[in-house]
Amino acid sequence: MYCLIDQHGAMSGHPSHQLAFDKADDEPTLLAWWAFDGECLQIQADRLGVIPLFHGVLPTGGYVVSDSLLEACSLAGQPLDLDHAAIAVFLRLGYYLGEDTPFRALRVLAPGERIHFTPRRLTRHVPDLPIMAPRALPRDAAIREYDSLFSEAIRARSVGTQLKTLPLSGGRDSRHILLELDRLGRRPERAVISARSGTDDTDRAVTLAKYLDLDIDLVTQPEDFFALEKEKNRRNHFLTDENAWYLPIAQHLQGTVLDGLGGDVLSNGYGFKRRLASLMADNRLSEAASFLLPSTASTKVLKPFYRDQWSRTVAMNRLHAELARHAKAPNPVASFLFWNRTRREVALIPLTLIAPRADVALPYLDASLLDFFLSLPAEDFGEPGFHDEVLATTYPKASQLPYATKKKATGQRWARIKRSRAYHQQLRAAFDLYRHGHLVGHGCLPYLLESFITGHDRPISWPFRPLHPLEQLLEHTAVRM
Repeated sequence: MYCLIDQHGAMSGHPSHQLAFDKADDEPTLLAWWAFDGECLQIQADRLGVIPLFHGVLPTGGYVVSDSLLEACSLAGQPLDLDHAAIAVFLRLGYYLGEDTPFRALRVLAPGERIHFTPRRLTRHVPDLPIMAPRALPRDAAIREYDSLFSEAIRARSVGTQLKTLPLSGGRDSRHILLELDRLGRRPERAVISARSGTDDTDRAVTLAKYLDLDIDLVTQPEDFFALEKEKNRRNHFLTDENAWYLPIAQHLQGTVLDGLGGDVLSNGYGFKRRLASLMADNRLSEAASFLLPSTASTKVLKPFYRDQWSRTVAMNRLHAELARHAKAPNPVASFLFWNRTRREVALIPLTLIAPRADVALPYLDASLLDFFLSLPAEDFGEPGFHDEVLATTYPKASQLPYATKKKATGQRWARIKRSRAYHQQLRAAFDLYRHGHLVGHGCLPYLLESFITGHDRPISWPFRPLHPLEQLLEHTAVRM
């Protein structure tokens, strides 16, 4: 849906629309909307800015807001300028920063942002990101507070709801949800588990489900993975390089689905690096940006024009500005990752892949629990392990059940990859980017050749992965280079 107000104040589209998620005690905690009263267009973001609403002043002088990036682009009336800095970061990190999109004229709403637009005046109010005061909590007190806040978050989101299915992995976040539901007597009917190769994640999830006598839906990934990738790109507004693997799981979800969004970054040190935290805390942001950005990236396979426009220097400058917003947080790494990777990429799993089929609840984003997480200092709670301690203390009988571990690909697995249909699809898709796309140049040929000779998918995985959604978006959008 969209609402477009032209330079004369005439409206087209829908005069009002709202998106609501994460009901707690039957009231949504995340609500974004727009409303036009005939004179003024009002737009309101949810408190965390996770609901993707795209908005901006168009080249024609009007204003647009839409729940679809592609739709917003189609209403521009003339070609849009690319945001080269935003794209430069995306090609290296796999997600967009802050409120960035691939286009300078279109943004997503910031957390809590309010907009009033008339043809004569535009006013925006963007609250500062919440930077909490650090809390000096003893470990045992922090564990007790986590347990108490999480239990209340689960209670508020499970009472009076239909808990038919729960997506379950071998990690911590979904396990914590399931064990707390069991403690509250609100156990779901079935666990939905992805059958994933090359890892023990599936086995660990199945073991936990059997421990609690749950029925199990084991979901296999289809062989035509790039059909999934294209569908994921469309639903994720072409803004992510991941998430396609979740589409088959989403097809099995029903009722109210409690998702573990944010649990890994906020409470178990996902992506935490002590060196990065130190650089950010010392305001050495150029070094921090260099630490985060890989020296090699998808740009090596690009045509020369795009290599220049989307250079590492351009990405560094944009990332430096974003890191500055988080440098004073108690845990600057967790703050940066939550408000960027979690908010802009991972959140699109529950909000765009699960939500069309089921009601989404997000207990780790409960307001009180989130404030608690964001107040934990990096010195004491940054490293992985805190979530493990909470689970072991709170649910001692389940503490003997192991978590999933990452496994490296063996030679035998590489041989299987080379013979698999998915590998050949990936190789062909990469080659098609070179033959038919706008972005990829001759620099891709060494990657394609190495992959073909060795049978490894790594040479064509990262260099090409973020290019697929970008290329797909540009196929449907008029842009000015």
